[in-house]
Amino acid sequence: MNKLIQWLLGIDPDELAAGESWRLGLIAEHGNYVKLAMIVVLAAMVFLTIRSYRREGDTPGFAKVLLSGLRILVVLLALLVLFRPALILRFTETLRSAVVVVIDDSLSMARKDTYAKSARRPALARFAGTEPDGLAELTRTDLIRKALARREGPVAKLAQDHPLIFLVYSTDDPGNTEYTRSLLSFGSADEKLSQAAKAQADQKLLEKVSEALKLLSASGFETNIARALYDALEEVQGRRVAGVVLFTDGQATADASEKAIRAETVKAARRGVPLLTVMVGDDTLPTNVSVTGLQARRKVSRKSRLLLTAQVAHRNLGEQTVTLRLMRRKSPDGEWSEVGEPKSVRLVKQPDPDYPDDAQRSVGLQAVELTAQTDEVGRFDYKAVADRVEGEHSTDDNFAIAPVEVTDERINVLLISADAGWEFQYLRNILLRQEDQFRVGVWQQSADEEVNQIASKGMELKQLPSTMAELIGSPGGKPHPGYRVVILYDPQPSQARDDQTRGMTPLVGMLRKFVADHGGGLCYIAGNKYSDAVVERDGPFKPLALMLPVVLRPNTIDLSQRIAQQRPEPWAVRLTSYGVDHAVMAIGEGDEQPKDIWPMLPGVYWSHPVHKVKLAARVLAESTNPLRRTSEGEPEPIVAAQPYGTGRVLYIGTDASWRWRFLRDGRYHRKLWCNVVQYLASPKARQVIITAGGDRFDAGKEIQIEVTAYDEDYHRLTDKTFDVEMIDNQTDRRTTLKLEAVKGSPGQYKTTIAPKRAGKFLLTALWGDPNRDNKVQSKEIAIEVPQAEARRPEANPALLGLVASSKENFLYVDEVDRLTELIPADPLRTVREKKREIWDSNITLVLIVPLLAAEWILRKRYNMA
Repeated sequence: MNKLIQWLLGIDPDELAAGESWRLGLIAEHGNYVKLAMIVVLAAMVFLTIRSYRREGDTPGFAKVLLSGLRILVVLLALLVLFRPALILRFTETLRSAVVVVIDDSLSMARKDTYAKSARRPALARFAGTEPDGLAELTRTDLIRKALARREGPVAKLAQDHPLIFLVYSTDDPGNTEYTRSLLSFGSADEKLSQAAKAQADQKLLEKVSEALKLLSASGFETNIARALYDALEEVQGRRVAGVVLFTDGQATADASEKAIRAETVKAARRGVPLLTVMVGDDTLPTNVSVTGLQARRKVSRKSRLLLTAQVAHRNLGEQTVTLRLMRRKSPDGEWSEVGEPKSVRLVKQPDPDYPDDAQRSVGLQAVELTAQTDEVGRFDYKAVADRVEGEHSTDDNFAIAPVEVTDERINVLLISADAGWEFQYLRNILLRQEDQFRVGVWQQSADEEVNQIASKGMELKQLPSTMAELIGSPGGKPHPGYRVVILYDPQPSQARDDQTRGMTPLVGMLRKFVADHGGGLCYIAGNKYSDAVVERDGPFKPLALMLPVVLRPNTIDLSQRIAQQRPEPWAVRLTSYGVDHAVMAIGEGDEQPKDIWPMLPGVYWSHPVHKVKLAARVLAESTNPLRRTSEGEPEPIVAAQPYGTGRVLYIGTDASWRWRFLRDGRYHRKLWCNVVQYLASPKARQVIITAGGDRFDAGKEIQIEVTAYDEDYHRLTDKTFDVEMIDNQTDRRTTLKLEAVKGSPGQYKTTIAPKRAGKFLLTALWGDPNRDNKVQSKEIAIEVPQAEARRPEANPALLGLVASSKENFLYVDEVDRLTELIPADPLRTVREKKREIWDSNITLVLIVPLLAAEWILRKRYNMA
């Protein structure tokens, strides 16, 4: 029977059964005039049919009536086809509004809150099914799992009336993984199911939800609530939505978050989408003390006093006292032991910049000096540890470590100056006072002999060195201690007059061999008296001019002109991209970054004019004076360095660094000159120098790797590419980075990487070369999990209240069952008609053909033409 119906009507019988009811109808949409014309045509054809059969005189009357009726029926059916007869099926549907559950999967959701001071602690413990102390064992993600996968929870109840869509947001692989991703989705339950079947369906649903929630990793780098809301609204574009439920701690760590969140809440309101927020996490103000860094000299002499500077930070502990201890161990895995006496530190109190009007909140960062006596040679790790304070959630950041090598070796330095200017005096004093690092010989050309005797013990000078043995040193340091670094401050050209009066010019000739062949270090400080001697092409300081990383030009402002200027303007020294990462310019302590410190230093009034920078040189710092330019239009270099043979040369274009001693009690000034000597005292220059623009980077952020590469003769490489190896210090896994040559800069190579994994990595080159360590200045970088999620660990009810569409729509996680009250079923019943035309189906032929056949047979029966 079903097949017959399908053959006649061209309609699946199941479709007929699915409809609530059906009826016949004409669906052609003819105009009134067309309909009138059809009626006229029908009347005319009926008239003509009756008229023609009445003329059949010999035919019985009943036959005429029957034949006329058959013909009129055929005409009626033919005209009916023009009105497109159809079966109209009636369906009643229930449209249910969707509920979108959006879950925070950022790093902060891995936090375990104690709720020790929270009034909600008992309620949370009952909700989690644990003792109050057991809450400290549950992460915020664990609480979300309990809220959504509980048998008596809101998910199964909501699923009775709503399709549910689960989304998760935040990622630890930006660029490769979508920020907001689908976790699970399913339709609403069937109303016709029995109670037993519904219970079974609910159980299966909760099992699916539980399995899906196991995929949460709490590893995303940031919380961007605005983007999560945007993606959720896009997911249900064009659908009826009963609500978007956001499970999060409310700490938005993305830039400009609050402004963007407001925009998304306005969009949701315009579309009539209710927003509900469920806060997970403790909103009690956290207290935390941390040691963010420990600064110490990397190499010190035995029996010297080691000064360490710990950077101590806190949150909400202003004006309280903590105890700081110094520990030491033999590197790399010796036992820690306490050294020195514990130090009580009163924490400074500063307003929290994110909450300037909240007096309960405070932050602080301060430097604390610790000292230790170095009485044993070797490599050690020193650790500054802050004792735990009451209410502190974690002590993972309460310490910082600094490696220190204790040796018997000190760096021999020769300082030469034409006169006793401020730069010379302060530099001399710094070097002489760093007895644990330097042994200093001093020669002031304009001074009496006894002045030049002010030197480290065993380093007194009676005249300038005149032989390489005096300059480099004798075996064992006797009779000539020798030097590893020579610092020239605007020396005056002079020739030797006799054995007792040795000139500066011969020494400059020896310095070229001292640096190039013996790996010595040379620092030249330009002054406004005698530095023009370096400019002369065939002058007495020609060998010095060849070694400098820059080509000088004559000083265009003489001393009288400078004195005549009533208000000279100081100009700041600006670090270059290479200088930010260079050891000489790293004058900060702890987490202080060079790029933040140098703009604070007093500006310089004068610097020596520079014609151009040599190809092998790297500019570390430059003048911000727009009028001071090289012949190539580049900013005038203030500090520049270059390898020369097997040694290093550093150029400092101003004699005003002494003015920087007024900041931080002269620490920046001292650190600069200690860095200069340490840098120049390196065993030898490197053929390959690798930089990264910093030491620590957030995972997922771009890092620009730069390489300066030379051949064996220290000529810049001309290859189109250069390979750098990136080695994971923990797994030894090696990845080859291919750097492209920088156009117009021979020997310069660059590439950009965005590491996704946290860890410590070594950047090196010339893999396989047995002498690689002496040829390559490698670079160690630390890829860290972004700290934005850790800076503000407390939950933020204020922001979640802003997101929620109404005050009632903000819930704590232990109130999650109220979602079924706040999200009504609100089904929408709709009636839909489906038209299935039958005029072109087999039933039309079945009706018309038999009528025509019957008429034809009767006409033959009664002998009609």
